[in-house]
This record gives sequence, C-alpha cells and structure tokens, in this order.
Amino acid sequence: MNKDNFYPLVSVIVPVYNVEGYLERCFSSILNQTYNNLEIILVDDGSTDSSGDLCDTLQACDDRIRVIHSENRGLSGARNLGLKHIHGEWIVYVDSDDYIGPNHIFNLLSAVVGAQAKVGVTGAFLSIDDGRPSKDTLKIPSMYSLLTAEEAMYIALKSPRLPFAEHAWGKIYHVSLAPFLIYPEGKYYEDQFVTYRVFYEAGNAIVYEDANDYYYTVDRTTSICKTKDVKILDSLDARKEIVAFAHAQNLPRIEELADQLYYGSLIGDTATFILENQSDLAHQMLQRVIQERRKALISPYTLPTTKIAMLLSFLPWKLYRQILLASEKNGKRQERLRLEEQLRLEELEEIERSS
Repeated sequence: MNKDNFYPLVSVIVPVYNVEGYLERCFSSILNQTYNNLEIILVDDGSTDSSGDLCDTLQACDDRIRVIHSENRGLSGARNLGLKHIHGEWIVYVDSDDYIGPNHIFNLLSAVVGAQAKVGVTGAFLSIDDGRPSKDTLKIPSMYSLLTAEEAMYIALKSPRLPFAEHAWGKIYHVSLAPFLIYPEGKYYEDQFVTYRVFYEAGNAIVYEDANDYYYTVDRTTSICKTKDVKILDSLDARKEIVAFAHAQNLPRIEELADQLYYGSLIGDTATFILENQSDLAHQMLQRVIQERRKALISPYTLPTTKIAMLLSFLPWKLYRQILLASEKNGKRQERLRLEEQLRLEELEEIERSS
C-alpha cells in the first residue's frame, strides 16, 4: 500500500431490520472505533419498528453515516444494496444486533496491510442477549497466520463455528472482491454460499488475527439458529454447491470434506426430523436422500457410516424409521456412558490432587 493510501477508507455495511433494542449498542461500537476513516452505510431493510427513525437520527449526528431506506428484502438484499453504495477500498460487515470492539477495524486493516492480503479474518465472542452497552477494552492480536485460499476454505468448512466462521462478519475484504460478495436473496445460511468463493478468489492472500473482537449476539428470539426446520435445505444446497465447485477447480481436499459434510448432514437432518416426528419434513428429506444416494455410494469420499445410512434408505419407511430410532437410543446410551467415564476420571484426578 503506498503512502497516499496509508489511511484507506473503510466501508462498514450494517443491515438493519427491527432491532431497535440493539441499534444503540451496535452503532456506538462502530462510531467509537480507534480507526476513524470510515463510511458507515446503514441499510434500513423496511423496518416496522423505530429502527429506521433511529438510523436517520444517527445520520444527522455524524457525517460518516449514510442511511438507505429500502423495502424488506432480507439480510442478503440489504447487504447487496449497501455494497452498491460503497466508496471505500475495504469492506466490513457488522450485523445490527451485534457489536465490535474499539480496535476491531484497526486490527483487521493492520493485518491485511501488513500481510499484503485481500481478506482479513478474526474470531468472535458470544454476547449475552441483554442489549446493554458494551464495556470492552482494546484488544491487540497476539498471533497472525497467512493462509492460502484452500487452507482458509478447509478451516471454515471443518470448523464452521468460531473463531474461523463462514459468516460475512468478522472479516475485512478488499474492494476488488466486491463482485463475489453478492449474497443470494431468499436464502437462509446465505454466508455459506459466498464465503468459500471469496476465499478462493483471494488466492494466497488471507490473513487471520486472533483479537477475536467481534461480539455475536446469541439467544435472540428471532435468530435463525433457534430451530432446525425446512431452512436447513438452503444449507444443504450451499454444501452441494461447494462439492461441485471444488470438483471443478480440482481441489480434492475441499471436495472430500464438503462431500462428507453434505451427505453426512443430509442423513443427520433426515434422522432429526424423523426422531422429532416432523413427518412432512422427514419425508421431504428422505426423497432427497433417495435422489442423492447413488452419488453418495459411488463417491470415494463419503464416509462408510454415511454409506450404510444411505443403503438403509432402500428399506420401507417404517423399518427405516425404527432403525434410526434404535440407533438414536444407542447413541444416547453411548454418550451417557462416555460422560460417566469422564466424570469418574475427573473425580480420580481430584482425589490424587488432594492426597
């Protein structure tokens, strides 16, 4: 980065929809960043509470803020709309019910500038759903890792939760990657359709820093993570896309992992719906299993246990269901025995420490 761009403009995109109880905390955390050269784009996605009015109030208080009011298009649509209005060299996403530490943008920007990377990644802490203002101290990264696209894709798939999650947030993107930051509208788990491709396009220029100063709000009553229902089909579609993409790009390590995740999730989610007596969804998932089982059975990557479960789908529905129920009961028994053994070992260790 040359001297003229030492303090590049960072575009912060914040989708907003009916989060009036969280906006003040989120906006305060962005406005109080130690890095000041920001443009903050608030996309009011057709809010029906006071969120849109609060966005306008904040815009009047800080000339770095721009508000875009839109009809409701969902999280993906709001992000895509915000992306059309950026002027920055770098892009950061913050969800409006979350918040960031005061050094968040500085840490990410320093990482990508120092490593000459196109994507910077950090982890997150889970924030209790109380809506209170944050009281966070400055966090400074203690570790940096420069990753290739394949390494980043593998880590994100292998450990889809924190710290190296597939989410749009917790990252900084160079503007050259904007064409690949288009999120599919009308889809849940929209990040899963996008992040792997962004990593791929970033090539060998992805850096991870461990400040982990993004605060992800959990236990919101409207969270899509609350229940497992028909939305899970979108996640399966995303996983299937990754399998095809990895095969086309000759990435066997990614294809193997994505294959195992896709077919394993397909079987696991089918079993969940059966065991929870969600008959309509269970039958819908079973039909998908039947459609996919041939590919799963001939794939060199599919796990043996998954192949066995695929073979069981040839059985009549009632028998298939009975086997899954028995398997679930046995699984719970094995888990209980494992926990009992773990507790026993912990008790022995405590006795040894005391003696």
